[in-house]
Amino acid sequence: MAVHLKNTLAPSLSDEASFPLFQFYSMELSGVKTRSARWKRCFYSAQGNLRDILARAFVSVAFTGVAKSKASAMIRRIEDAFGGTLKQLTWLDSTTRAKAEVKLKALVDMIGYPTKWRVYKSEITGNNFKNILALTFESNEHNLKQLYKGVDRSEWDMSPAQVNAYYSPGTNRIVFPAAILQPPFFDEKMPMAVNFGGIGMVMGHELTHGFDDQGRLYGPDGALNNWWLKKTSNNFVARAQCISKEYSSFQLPGKPAAFVNGNLTLGENLADNGGLQNSYKAYVQWASEQDGGLAAQKFGRFSGEQLFFYSFAQAWCEKQTVRAERQQAVTDPHSPNKFRVNGPVRNTAGFAKAFGCKAGSKMSPIRGQCLVWTPDPARPQGK
Repeated sequence: MAVHLKNTLAPSLSDEASFPLFQFYSMELSGVKTRSARWKRCFYSAQGNLRDILARAFVSVAFTGVAKSKASAMIRRIEDAFGGTLKQLTWLDSTTRAKAEVKLKALVDMIGYPTKWRVYKSEITGNNFKNILALTFESNEHNLKQLYKGVDRSEWDMSPAQVNAYYSPGTNRIVFPAAILQPPFFDEKMPMAVNFGGIGMVMGHELTHGFDDQGRLYGPDGALNNWWLKKTSNNFVARAQCISKEYSSFQLPGKPAAFVNGNLTLGENLADNGGLQNSYKAYVQWASEQDGGLAAQKFGRFSGEQLFFYSFAQAWCEKQTVRAERQQAVTDPHSPNKFRVNGPVRNTAGFAKAFGCKAGSKMSPIRGQCLVWTPDPARPQGK
């Protein structure tokens, strides 16, 4: 406990006093060469400890206009696409399908920022370390007071100024902060192919978490409730293991040879696959309702389908050291970003069609496609 407490508080000390912690965890373990600028560290400290004050300022300038209504409309389309998928899944029995539809309808969408901002009581002084201690005590006291109260479904667990999103299994909510509703994930002025490929995939990802290897164990009200029939549960596990095996074949850079841990990353990989496939389905449906249909969605030499997948891939571009990527593979439930892109597109028929991938090629395998929350392709009749 003492070690964890010191590691948590050390970054709030002077640069000189906190440097050994940075040297070990960032430089030695992750291969980081230089420390972030002081202003950046101050920003992240403020975001973590005075979350709602910073977030209110961010939202007032970065999340205006029709962004919220446009994002909300996209989520509804993706939920409709997922609902349509539920009706087509041959491995779902009718009883489990009906309960899945009930959970989907009970899902709560939270967009941009909370309806009620938190007020801080701690006195802020000129001593950074004392400020952090005071705010930490206040935060802990706030959390302990909730212990014997009913669940507050309106409370956010993440800053609206944080580029992230989450699904809460205990409340059956999906939350999208204002900061992720920005380029490259979302831009109200960009073509919808870009938005569905970027933030649409994230929306579908969080939605799918409600039905992944962990989320499926919770009911529509967030209570632990195994609502799956045993045969259907076994079918799900078998399909999920296909995803696990597939990702375990992805080799990491560097030596000695190492691979992605398909079991560790299973939940996130399931969500990535379901998210991309159902966002693509929602985009195709949206495009079919526009003048000229899907064929009219042209952007220079790119089709709407191609732009969708380019946007999806670009949103996950990153620069990462080999050491950091190999460390991530054994500690993080998310696969390295390269595989968060290449894995789902291998399992998405629309990708092969959009780019003319030959059947049997690396990105369009004839056998071995892993399909969970997307219907099996139509099979030819006869022999």
